[in-house]
Amino acid sequence: MNPVEHTDASGMTWRIEAAYEEAFRRDVLPRLGALADEPGVETVKSNRVRTVLRLTLAGGPDGDEEIYLKRYHPTGARATAKSVVRVSRARQEWTMARALEAAEIPTAHPIAWAERRRGRVVTDAAYVCRGLVGAVDFVPFLRTSAPDPSAKDHRDLRRSLLRRLARLARRQHDAGIDHPDLHSGNVLVTEGEDGPALHVIDLHGAFDRGRSLGVKRRILLLAKLLHSLREVAGRSARLRFLRRYAEDGGLPDVRAAFAATERRLREIERRRRRSRVRRRFQDGRAFRIVRDGGETIHHGRDVAADEVRAAIAAHDASLETGKGVIKRGTRSAVTRTDVGGRPVVVKSLRASGPRAWLGTVLGSARGRRSWANGHALLIRGIAAATPLAYVVERVGFRVRREVLVMEDVAEGGERLDRLVLRLHAEGTLHGPEGERLRTATARFVRDLHRGGIYHGDLKACNLYVQGHDEGAPALRLVDYDRVRFERPVDHRRRVKNLAQLAASIPICVTRSDRLRFFREYAPTSDIARDGKRYGVEVAAECALKIVVVMEPIE
Repeated sequence: MNPVEHTDASGMTWRIEAAYEEAFRRDVLPRLGALADEPGVETVKSNRVRTVLRLTLAGGPDGDEEIYLKRYHPTGARATAKSVVRVSRARQEWTMARALEAAEIPTAHPIAWAERRRGRVVTDAAYVCRGLVGAVDFVPFLRTSAPDPSAKDHRDLRRSLLRRLARLARRQHDAGIDHPDLHSGNVLVTEGEDGPALHVIDLHGAFDRGRSLGVKRRILLLAKLLHSLREVAGRSARLRFLRRYAEDGGLPDVRAAFAATERRLREIERRRRRSRVRRRFQDGRAFRIVRDGGETIHHGRDVAADEVRAAIAAHDASLETGKGVIKRGTRSAVTRTDVGGRPVVVKSLRASGPRAWLGTVLGSARGRRSWANGHALLIRGIAAATPLAYVVERVGFRVRREVLVMEDVAEGGERLDRLVLRLHAEGTLHGPEGERLRTATARFVRDLHRGGIYHGDLKACNLYVQGHDEGAPALRLVDYDRVRFERPVDHRRRVKNLAQLAASIPICVTRSDRLRFFREYAPTSDIARDGKRYGVEVAAECALKIVVVMEPIE
C-alpha cells in the first residue's frame, strides 16, 4: 500500500501508510515534540545516534496498537556527509522492512517514516513500526523458556530455534538482502499458535543487493550472527546451523565454510575484546573520565569520583600510620580501605627511573596496564579482582604516581598459600577438601593458558580462593599488570608459571599432590605425555627461586 504524504508543524515530511493516516495524524503528530515526557510512553533506548519510544496508537486499523517510534539524530561531519549521498536511516528502514515483507521474511510492520532536510543535508528523521506483542530477544527467550540448559526440552527448543534461524538467514541471503547488523539482539521471538516465531528488526543498516549474496559475503554475515549466539551455540551447534543453512545449495562446501566461519568468529571476538578494553579509557555510558588540574580519574559509573579521592586519601593516611597496609615497597604500596561502604584495595605506583618514565610517555605504564588488563581478564571470563578506578597524578608533563582502586577479593576469600597452610593445620589438606582446592587451582591455570593468557607473576599470593568453605572453591586473580594476551602460551612460559606457583606453595603439599595437580592441568594433551620433561624443567626453574617452606612470602 502506497504511503500518504504529510508535513507536520516542525517541517518534517511524513510518509504514512494510508490505513494508519487518520489515527497517526490525530494521536501522534500533534504531540510529537513532547512524547518522551508523556505518561504511558516508554523510552526504550536513548543515545547520541537515536531515541526509541514505545507507545500506544489509539484508533488504528486494528484498534489500539503498540507502536515504536525511532528518532534519528544525524550528528557529526561523517553523518552529515553520508546524508548528502544516501537516504536517511528512517527511509532505509522503511524500504527494507517492505522488502522483507515482500520476501515473506517476518519483521515489524512499517507504518511511517519522515525526514527534514536543509538543502540536501538530513537534519532530522523518524521511523515508526508496529510493535511485536510479547516479543523477546532470541537468547533471553531461550533463558526464560527453559531455565535448565541440561533439560531435554531446552535442548530440543534450542535446536529447533537455531534451525529456524538458519532457514531465516538463508531466505534473506537468497533474496539479496544484506543485513550487516543481524545479531541475536535483532532477532525477536514471539509465541504463536504454531509455536515460537522469529522476526528480524533494526533494518536501517540493511540494503537490497538485487541478487543472491555471494559465498564470501554470506560467511561474513553468518560469522557475525553466530558470534552473537556463542552463549547458546557451541562448536557442534554452529556446524549443525551451517548444515541446515546450506541445504539445497546454500553453501558449496559446508566444511570449508565452517572453517572460514570459525576463523572469522575468532577475529570478531578479538576485535570485540580490544574495543571493550579501549572503552575503559573513554568517557561514555559505562565509564567516566574526570580531569581536575594535574589529576585524571578513570572510573566506572558505579563509583563516584569523590569516592575515589576519599579512598586515595585513606590510602595515604594508612601509609603514614601503618594501619591497613598490605604491602610497602620502593615502587608500589598497597592498602585496604573502603569506598562507599564497599571494601577495596588501593595500589599506588611511583614512576621512578628511566624505564618507568618512558612507560608513562608511551602509554604502557604499570597502572594503565593494570586497569586495562583487569578488564580484559573479566571480558574473557577469567575471574579477577574488578578494577574500579585508575588515577594519574601529574606535575606538569611528568607523571608523579598512578593509583589503582580494585575490589577487595579478600572479603569472603582467602589467599591460596594461607588457605593451604590452614587446611594443613586442620589436617584436611590431603582429604576431599584439599582435592577440591587442587582441582580448582589446576583448572584455573589451565584455562588461563588455554585462553592465551600469561601472568608474569603467577604466585600463590596473587591468587585468592572464594567459596571454599561451601565446598565450591573458585579462584580469583589479583596484581595483573604483568598479564599478556593474544598469543599462545609457549612451553617456556608454561614452565615459568608452573615453577612460580610450585615455589610459592608451602612444602606441606606433597610431591604426589603436585603430580596430581599437573595431571589435572594437562589432561590428554601433549603436555601430559611430556610430563617428565616438564617435571625436570619446573624443578630446575624452582631451584632459582626462593621456595616457600611453611611461611608465606609476599
